[in-house]
Amino acid sequence: MECTIEVRKYVLVRKPSRWDQGGPRVVVQSPMLNISSATHVPVRRFNSDCENEVYFLPKADIENDTSKAYGAAHITMDSRLVPAHGVALVDSASNGDLQYRMCDKFWISSSGEEQKAHIQVVNIRTFATGPIQIEKVCWYPKILGPLNEL
Repeated sequence: MECTIEVRKYVLVRKPSRWDQGGPRVVVQSPMLNISSATHVPVRRFNSDCENEVYFLPKADIENDTSKAYGAAHITMDSRLVPAHGVALVDSASNGDLQYRMCDKFWISSSGEEQKAHIQVVNIRTFATGPIQIEKVCWYPKILGPLNEL
């Protein structure tokens, strides 16, 4: 099963709403390659103590593509393929909370306590969030999400 997703990097403003940032700018990855019409953007931290933590940030927290911050951080607008946290093995039930199709890819979005059989995810195709049964997903073994228990 293919487990990669296309993402691009974004540079956050100096003081994003989620973090009281000082020092170097935070750079995040997002599967939303064009955020012009978005209000909230799913992002994943990488190369930090918060690696693989997933959040929805307001678009206002992300620098415009024309900002000099991208050049200063040596960030290009090019997209690249990275592993997702997991891939759906089956279609969702029509009456379930989170709708997904077989082969949809997910990021683990929760950092809180979970039920043993479910975990909160972001569907990368639809950007919808919700719980999914752990056994309905093929988890990518080298990616550790916030729970680090998979």
